[in-house]
Amino acid sequence: MREVQRSGRRHRLPHLIATTALAIAATMIVAQPAAAKDPVGDGLTTLKPTKKIGKALAKGKVKVKPKGSASAGKKGLEFPVTGGQITPGAPEGKVQHQGSRLQLKKGKTKVTLRNPLINLSKAKLNVGVSGSSLKLFELDYRKAKISRDGFATVYSKVKAKLTKPSAKVLKKGFGLKVKKGTVFGTAKVVADLSAVSLKGGDTTLVPDPDAADALAGAGISLSPIGPATAGPGGFEFPITGGMVSTSDLSGDITHSGGIKFTKADFPAPVAPRKPTRSPDSMVRLIFFRAGGSSSPSGRRKEKLTLSNTILPLTSCGMSVRASSLSWMSATPS
Repeated sequence: MREVQRSGRRHRLPHLIATTALAIAATMIVAQPAAAKDPVGDGLTTLKPTKKIGKALAKGKVKVKPKGSASAGKKGLEFPVTGGQITPGAPEGKVQHQGSRLQLKKGKTKVTLRNPLINLSKAKLNVGVSGSSLKLFELDYRKAKISRDGFATVYSKVKAKLTKPSAKVLKKGFGLKVKKGTVFGTAKVVADLSAVSLKGGDTTLVPDPDAADALAGAGISLSPIGPATAGPGGFEFPITGGMVSTSDLSGDITHSGGIKFTKADFPAPVAPRKPTRSPDSMVRLIFFRAGGSSSPSGRRKEKLTLSNTILPLTSCGMSVRASSLSWMSATPS
């Protein structure tokens, strides 16, 4: 098993084992993440109350106790991220913290804040209270810092300010002298993506030596269909989109362009999404599925790179009718 380091954690990638009489080796896939909302898998939100709030809580004898999956750490109150969708590198989307609770208690008075939900787009943090939603904080990004760490987006130095409803709860319920706009604390949100959508890049394909020999022996030549190109490194296909998992890189990567197989007066184009048919054959290449392949690299540069990935005919979505097997000199597995 192969291990890949990502954001301080390790993920195992199974080796891809495939045998076929005709195969194409993808020597490199370089993909660029798209600026779209991608699913969040995990992460952590930390809220550090200000000294002023800490003194007010202590003076008012209000106890703050994290419950459920929430906890109190050296850097403040911690809430594990459980899901959501964000635009990487931007304050857009939502971050969920299902299972986290925060209890405020003074004497017999108790208020439990449940399942914090951060709406980055609207700059607010809502919690559930007695079956209703309470806008607990307004988020101030003016001095915030937004950065990337691998596939995670980090929102740090975000000011969490009390709203009118939350100030009312603290004032009337617990006797705290606070008002709307009071800075409760500073938040740091680390939202780690579970999958990333792609906007560009390219895939380079090199024919397997055995396949190349078989094709050459049958007098068949290969040429690119634009916008694909051919060079010393192989056939290059522009990436047009897709989405892959950030843990094992499984998913779909779509391309434009194709490969044309030619023998004498009998051309058989291979192109994404639009199968080319002739009276005697049908060959099609729809997409490449990136899964269980070699390790990714260059993540801090926001790129995905796969190398030495074997793509059999069957995994490439390529099919060949029986009447064309003689000139292809191969039988797909």
